[in-house]
Amino acid sequence: MKILLFSITALVLTMCNTEARLGETPRECAKRYGDPVSVKRFAGRSGYEYQYERGNFKITIRFVRSNRTAFQAYEAAYLSFHKEDHSEFDKTTVEKILQKNCPDQILYSKMSRDMYWEEVDDIKQEGIDKEWKRVYNAEEFSKGKKIEKTAFAGARANLSEDHVLVLTAGLPLPRGYDSWEERQEEQATRKKESKAVEDYF
Repeated sequence: MKILLFSITALVLTMCNTEARLGETPRECAKRYGDPVSVKRFAGRSGYEYQYERGNFKITIRFVRSNRTAFQAYEAAYLSFHKEDHSEFDKTTVEKILQKNCPDQILYSKMSRDMYWEEVDDIKQEGIDKEWKRVYNAEEFSKGKKIEKTAFAGARANLSEDHVLVLTAGLPLPRGYDSWEERQEEQATRKKESKAVEDYF
């Protein structure tokens, strides 16, 4: 009984540790994850890529300098999750990660309260199993009439056929690398994980 209870507790803690958020700063991520296993600085533009390992999860976070705040902090604009054993994500874990990425601290509070992830039916990217976009319910007035519609709330997510979950925010991602080989290596990794960055930015 004690072993079962310990296993359940460890599973819950591992799931909690995979809940990185779009828009977080490196300091906020450090509080949750501790030191990254690797840090890469993007040349040419201001940005960093941190990689973490938590339990069976490998987590990649790309931070870019954001103009969304007065102090222009670095924000997480790209999150990538995959398991070391390349096993499938269970539905609960995917839903939990998406749910944690519903609110946006910078956007208006009225908008944040109403955000949710909507599954995209018409997936255009090859190798993508599921795709979502973050939306909110908005009101628009046209010719004196109130029209309710769904509006895009600045983030997308997809789950690839090789079991990589990627979330991207509408922030400019860093470009430029220290060498051509480094650029080719990064492009190959991105293609394997997801085409989301190239398609949406």
